[in-house]
Amino acid sequence: MSITIKTINQAGTAIETGFNVAGCIPIVGFVSGSLRAGLGKVQAVAGLVLMAVGGLGQLFADDNTRVHRRFEKVFQLGAEHTIHGVLNIIRGSAEAFTCAAFFGVGNLMFLIPNLAQNDIFEPFVFKYGAIIRA
Repeated sequence: MSITIKTINQAGTAIETGFNVAGCIPIVGFVSGSLRAGLGKVQAVAGLVLMAVGGLGQLFADDNTRVHRRFEKVFQLGAEHTIHGVLNIIRGSAEAFTCAAFFGVGNLMFLIPNLAQNDIFEPFVFKYGAIIRA
């Protein structure tokens, strides 16, 4: 079984949806927010590595070849995960801070943006697949 971009996007959406739900639960939001911020750092660094590999691959591959296009997709996937990683750091830190600052119940305010969208609790600022589609 090969890992595809579609599979990666679906997994990213599922994981972020889980974090969005957990981040709205009083007290639990502190733990999930801290974990989300930490994993966001890993995601951002992994994205930067993919961007570097994709950029170098494009630099050395012949233009308009299958190899060049694959490296271009690697670069785009890296850019997308770098952006998601930074957004996860911001949201996770905000969840942890809000929970700590408001005695564990501040996380209830995160219900507002999550319930105000069509795809409840899914990523809403920047969706997986926004830069690169399967």
